[in-house]
Amino acid sequence: MEQNFIQSKKNTYRLFLLLLIATFSLQTQLFAQKTPDDSGMWLLPQIKGSVHAEMVSKGLRLPSEAFYDSLKPALNDAIVRINIGEGGGGTGSFISSQGLILTNHHVGYDAIASASSVASNYLKEGFFANTLDDEVIAEGYYLYIPTAQINVTDSLKSLQNSLEGFSERDVRDSLIALFSANYPDHVLEIDDYFGGNAQYLAVYKIIRDVRLVFAPPSAIGKFGGDIDNWMWPRHTGDFSFLRAYVTPDGKGTTYDSLNVPYIPAKHLKINTFGVEPSDFVMTLGFPGSTYRFESSYAFNFYQNHRNNYIIQSYQSVLDGLEMSAKINDSIAVANASDRASIANTVKYFEGIQQGFKQYNVVERRKLEEDRFEEWIAIDSGREIDFGLAIPSLKKAYDIANRSGDKIYAGVYTLRNNDIFEAVSILEPFYTFLKTDSLKKFSKNQRNALLDQLKTYANLFNKNEQATWNTLKGHLVMLLSMPDSLQHNGVSALLNPTKREGNFEFTAQEFINELKKESLLFNHKKAEKLFKKSKSKAKKEPKDKLYQLKELLENSLADNRPVFSSHYSLVGAATPAYVKGFMEFSGDSTIYADANFTLRLSGGRITGYKPTDGVYFTPFTTLEGVLAKDSGLEPFDVPTELKNYIAAKKSDGEPISTYLNENGELIVNFLSTNDITGGNSGSPVLNVDGEVVGVAFDGNIEGVFGDYYFDTELKRMISCDIRYILFVTEELYGQKRLTDEMDFVRTEEPSPSK
Repeated sequence: MEQNFIQSKKNTYRLFLLLLIATFSLQTQLFAQKTPDDSGMWLLPQIKGSVHAEMVSKGLRLPSEAFYDSLKPALNDAIVRINIGEGGGGTGSFISSQGLILTNHHVGYDAIASASSVASNYLKEGFFANTLDDEVIAEGYYLYIPTAQINVTDSLKSLQNSLEGFSERDVRDSLIALFSANYPDHVLEIDDYFGGNAQYLAVYKIIRDVRLVFAPPSAIGKFGGDIDNWMWPRHTGDFSFLRAYVTPDGKGTTYDSLNVPYIPAKHLKINTFGVEPSDFVMTLGFPGSTYRFESSYAFNFYQNHRNNYIIQSYQSVLDGLEMSAKINDSIAVANASDRASIANTVKYFEGIQQGFKQYNVVERRKLEEDRFEEWIAIDSGREIDFGLAIPSLKKAYDIANRSGDKIYAGVYTLRNNDIFEAVSILEPFYTFLKTDSLKKFSKNQRNALLDQLKTYANLFNKNEQATWNTLKGHLVMLLSMPDSLQHNGVSALLNPTKREGNFEFTAQEFINELKKESLLFNHKKAEKLFKKSKSKAKKEPKDKLYQLKELLENSLADNRPVFSSHYSLVGAATPAYVKGFMEFSGDSTIYADANFTLRLSGGRITGYKPTDGVYFTPFTTLEGVLAKDSGLEPFDVPTELKNYIAAKKSDGEPISTYLNENGELIVNFLSTNDITGGNSGSPVLNVDGEVVGVAFDGNIEGVFGDYYFDTELKRMISCDIRYILFVTEELYGQKRLTDEMDFVRTEEPSPSK
């Protein structure tokens, strides 16, 4: 297998030399500068020169080729992007030669939930596969293993010149086709970086058979729940194990009982000596999205015209889902993953809003832009290259500010309420009323429509309160919009008496009327209306829920062209804005915004000061888990953990073989690594590239770092590998998994000390 792997890399290297001779000038320009302290999400080909030297100065002991090598296995081959369905996912790492993957409990959450039932609730009880045969399909999961990251910026330009008249998409497809012959059973993508000023080709081996191996109970894996989410101090065992399977000849097909564990080209070693304050640590993973190259005008739009609608909308959905879960246990199991994901989204955007306001992010970026414009003004060449960028972005977001509220409020109301899709059942009838050519609504049409209404009502009754709860939240959101930004006709429909102030009361009144009068629920009224002559039926007022849907759709149709026009202005101005800022601000703009491609970040183990007079230390211990125990979710320490500890103490034995030199079992730790969503499950590596933990969260004070990085506030929260091993091997007896792992076997701590 390794010979095939090396030959594939040699073929790629030859093609790389033929196509990319000119790309090194761009890399030298971008990467010769020095990054600011601890910020940076680095593409692996960037880990050389001054970037690598800086990491070495902080303690790194690995050569640059250890991260990415065009000819032999490197760390990139040990990292996997975990895709879940059509949505996002996270990161995992191979930690054995048998395709065993370490990731987060919350990355494995969908797999755990889909395997669960009321009778076998693996979320609550944990999942334990005692043999390979017991490992179950992780529904909807597939893996991308990053084989190569190649700068193709100049190659694309050259190819574009030679393929005159072809679209940019066609040119990219042509370049992908040139590489594809060397990568059967791989996915190739070309992504933009640095505001479109650079492009890289990413090559992934794809594996479609992923299985769940082990997950602790949620009382460990999700300890603290939504209350502790994004918070420190933290005491969460947020980990799970998956396994990759392939055909006997190594193809990444979907599940087959004959498939065998995948043998990765590289897997990571485990180090159990831990980390100490100021130690240098790294993460390798797939950060989803950051927005650090965006303008103050974009930041202002997000803060004042976008974020609050996202928060209100998803909070309304979450309120409905939580109500459903309380009413029905089977629904609680079925919607557990959705509740966790949406709760995370709400808290994330609340943190963004808090950070934007508390740390004056818009004003800070505007001050940078003022200096940027002064820098442009002193050179006529800069005026030509960059002078129009900021005025164009200002114009773009002036447009967005005028129309964006209606777009976000309208779209999120319609998208996040199934009841609007349901009321579309009435579309044929209202189309009939406004169509002159149709004279009669036939008996068959009438009966079919009534059957649809009754079918919906039966489904609706199972989840009635949750639906109304979600809709109420969205109605309050619509009513509370500034008068100048209201959707035409919506306020008059929802609040005909113009009662001021009490939006919740007004929303509830509207819902009470819908319960009695909407054709979705009042089927006698519907049947009577459908039997009326066309002329009489046209005189009847439309169903109010249907009216609301129409008003929102009409408003979106009117405002979408205006709002969409700002995208073209942003797209045209961004390359010059980013390139200019890179030249102007040097150190802080070498690394590209995150886009769910493989990145490395380096940081230090350290606490932080969230507010005056308060300092958070960087470690939590098992003692803190027990101190938080309330017996009630989400602080319900499992009985088996308490019994295990009590038995060890009774026998006078150490609680674990993984205690540190102070007799503590470290649970979580903080570091300054630059990560974001998508990094969940990233291995945390010491200076020798050995696993010391797994990243699972950030701190609430630092989430605005996705937009504006502040090294004093942004922290990564990780689960210590020793706690993971304690729970897996000692508490739940899954020694078969630790037997697969390669440990650093030495009497002395790692040289990272």
